[in-house]
Order: sequence, then C-alpha cells, then structure tokens
Amino acid sequence: QAVLSAVRDLSEQITALEERGRHMKLYQRALRRPMSMFTELLDMSQAVALKRSVWETLLEIDDIFVRANAILLEGIDKKAEDERMQRWMQIALRADKELPSNSSVVAQLKRKVTEHRDLIVTCTHIANTALRERHWAAIEAATGQKLGRQLATAKRNSEPISLGLVLRLNVLTSPLLLEEIQKASLKASQEL
Repeated sequence: QAVLSAVRDLSEQITALEERGRHMKLYQRALRRPMSMFTELLDMSQAVALKRSVWETLLEIDDIFVRANAILLEGIDKKAEDERMQRWMQIALRADKELPSNSSVVAQLKRKVTEHRDLIVTCTHIANTALRERHWAAIEAATGQKLGRQLATAKRNSEPISLGLVLRLNVLTSPLLLEEIQKASLKASQEL
C-alpha cells in the first residue's frame, strides 16, 4: 500500500509537470521559438505508469485471494478471467523488459499471475457439471488424495464450492492432481 501510494503521488507530480510542459510549448509556439521535447519527462512518465500498473495488479491479485471464500466457482466468468489474466501477463512481460531494476517485484507478479491462472483453470474443471462420483474416484486413485470425495460430497449436497475451499484443499500444490482433475473433467465432458 505504501509503495502504491508513493507511485500514485509520483504520477500526480508527473501529470503536473506534463501540464507545465504543455504550457511552455504554447508559449514557445507563440514566441516562435524551437519547441522543447521533454523526452526525459516522457520516459519517466511511462516508467512510473508501468510501476503503478505492476503494484495495482499485485494488490488486485492479493484482493482476489483474500476474498476467495466469497467467490463461488459457479460465479466465475471464464471469459472475463481470461481477459484479466491476459492484461496482467502483458503488464508483467512489459515490466520484465522495461524495469530490470525491479526484477524481484516483477518475478512476484509473474508467480501470482501464474498461480491465479492455474487456480481459475482448475476451478473451471472442478465446476464441470459433467463430473460424476466415478471421475472423482479416478482422481483419488491416480493421486492418492481424498480431495475428490470432499468436492464430490459438497457438489452432491449442493453446497457452494468457493475458490477458498479449493485453496484450503491445496489443489495447486500438486501438479499431478491438477493434471488428473483436468483429464477427468475433459473425459466427463466427452461422455455427455
């Protein structure tokens, strides 16, 4: 929060400087003087805007994980999530190229975007209405984890499944589990 506040203050200061620059150009034009380009100001403006985007994205992702218990799988708009993740990844990739001095923050952003993407993809598969008890049993057999029974029971009892539940069950910590959930979901959809 403190860093974002500082970056926002910088943005406001740069906006004020840009406004002064526009006024100076008007005076220069009126006096028929060579126009100043203010390239350093433009470069600084772009760098600060990118840093602001990075920090706002980190806070946005953190907010989603904080509110995870209130976000139900059935309410996830896959298209909107895909667009959001694409926007986040573009910010991360641009920051990686243009802000080498902030590599640890950019690495953190990339990691969080990847975690969120994996979570949403997995939740989409878990929310697949075609999944039956036998599919969950196959997931359990392949992974040795009782996750399937917990989720199947929740679905059978019409209990809402939230992002928080998926996170508490540590679904994202097991690549094998992620793969098996995806396989079972695709198989269940093909059986329809």
